[in-house]
Amino acid sequence: MAKRKALMMLGALAILIFPLLNVSHATLINGDFSNGMSGWTTSGDVSIIEEAAGLGDYNYTYSYLYQPIALSPLTYTIQFDFKNTLSNMLSEDELSFYDSFYSSLYFVNNLSNFDLSTLHLQADDGIGLFDLDAGGAFNVNGVISASSKGQDWLHFSMNFYNAYNYVIPTFELYDFNFADGDSKVFIDNVQINPVPEPATFLLLASGLAGLGGFLRKRKKFLN
Repeated sequence: MAKRKALMMLGALAILIFPLLNVSHATLINGDFSNGMSGWTTSGDVSIIEEAAGLGDYNYTYSYLYQPIALSPLTYTIQFDFKNTLSNMLSEDELSFYDSFYSSLYFVNNLSNFDLSTLHLQADDGIGLFDLDAGGAFNVNGVISASSKGQDWLHFSMNFYNAYNYVIPTFELYDFNFADGDSKVFIDNVQINPVPEPATFLLLASGLAGLGGFLRKRKKFLN
């Protein structure tokens, strides 16, 4: 009987505490692009190549990929894999620059105000994740490490706090050297996951410790 009560208490504790851990995946749709571009908004030269999204500059000077995600106020981690094949070529045009790629995180309360294609972007806040050219990443706000996808792939991750209704990860490629089809950046395994708060783990540990103490006292009393 005592064992049954203890198990019931443990179950009740788990029901109360585990939802607070917030360890489930956020509601980002098709982050691994296994279902094509489903869930994503795209423009320009964006295609699926070997179940990864490829942003290029074939017949387009500007290509982008993004997805709004409704998230609660909480600390999250954004992470994804990327592969850089941007061109290091400059044209003879004096206004020519290296082709460039930009990854950002925008925050908005009203999605109808957000339009990545305009010069007057409406967003309540934003964070630049990193910039990229043929030489590699710069202006990095986060950690870039080796990717499990293998050679030529890298992994990016960064923690952030959301205080808005929507978070929008964006990926943009600009054809600044005016050469057609010479650059591409690949994106895969985009995830946004909640980061469990330390206080929540403390609550869980305290609850389990209290239950363990109760069981020890119960056993001693019965003996």
